[in-house]
Amino acid sequence: MTTQSTTITTPSTLIEELAGRTGLSWPRLTLVVVLVMILALAGAAYLDGVLARTLSSDFWRITLGSPAIIAYALLLQPSYKRWRDGAIKAFRPLVPVNDDPFQRSLAGASLFNRRREWLAAVVGAGAWLVISQPWDRSGAAWTWSPVGQSLWLTLVGLLTTGLVYVFMSYFIYSALSGTRLFAELHGGSLEVNIFELESLEPIARWSLTIALYYIGGITIGLISLPRFSIGIADVIGYIPATLAPVIVFFLNMQTVHVAMVEAKERELKMIRAKMVEASHALQSSAAKGEDKDAQALLASIEAWEAHQKRVKALPEWPYTGEIRRNLVLSSLLPGAVGIAKSALPDLLSRFLPPEVLELLRQLLPFL
Repeated sequence: MTTQSTTITTPSTLIEELAGRTGLSWPRLTLVVVLVMILALAGAAYLDGVLARTLSSDFWRITLGSPAIIAYALLLQPSYKRWRDGAIKAFRPLVPVNDDPFQRSLAGASLFNRRREWLAAVVGAGAWLVISQPWDRSGAAWTWSPVGQSLWLTLVGLLTTGLVYVFMSYFIYSALSGTRLFAELHGGSLEVNIFELESLEPIARWSLTIALYYIGGITIGLISLPRFSIGIADVIGYIPATLAPVIVFFLNMQTVHVAMVEAKERELKMIRAKMVEASHALQSSAAKGEDKDAQALLASIEAWEAHQKRVKALPEWPYTGEIRRNLVLSSLLPGAVGIAKSALPDLLSRFLPPEVLELLRQLLPFL
């Protein structure tokens, strides 16, 4: 007999621990980080003597992309943690072990491994250095600014964009290690009741949160980019970008899915055995001419057949139709933004005066 409580303490991730040390709520922390980034950009522009020029160019429309992505990542952390803890709480009754072994497995899970979390952040910073190549004065790191080459703007731009890469790398690690979490917790066996699957919905909600986190970051990145035309390369690139969060969505539920399939197959196997048993008894009853017993056996077979149909119709994944629709619709969002960035300005130019269109371009980053 195992002891299973619902008071399992979920360890914190690296970003949650660092945020907790500040003593600020997530919204306040987000505001502070974003303001620091914006003030750093403004200060760099002032030191380079181009602050006035930034007010009449695309400078802020382009550079605010990094603070927007960071703000999005930070503001989503409470929801991510809430759904993650809810998923772990929903998963706990499926694992037939005592609380202490389960808690130890949870504390040792890859998702909460500090060394690997720091390594993921370092990998992100290294990737940005390799891509940006700040040592190359003719590279993108020194020519990105609409106000020309500037030492301080380049350094601050490197830091802010590098921070985005760190967050991206950390989140990719978090998402991938999250897909392994339940496999690391179940210890070889799960007890799934295929007739009470509503309790597993928080697991699907967490998987959806991970997918939406990823899709939202892609969308904000697209919005912050200058206007571009969609080509075949963009379409081809959109496919893996869309499939990645969908794949993570299903990978995160893979352990529970396998347990559901196995539980469903056990139930169907039991039903088939009962039907074979009843069929043999019916044949024996018919041979003896016992009509009363035959009618009871026929009713039993029909009941087992109806039960078999119900079991076959049961889902093998813990998500609902609503969650599936949200995943599909959200996956289309980056593509819709890309189309809007490419086609909307030309469409508006046909109906709006040039001065109104220019004002909109200054206010809306996707035009």
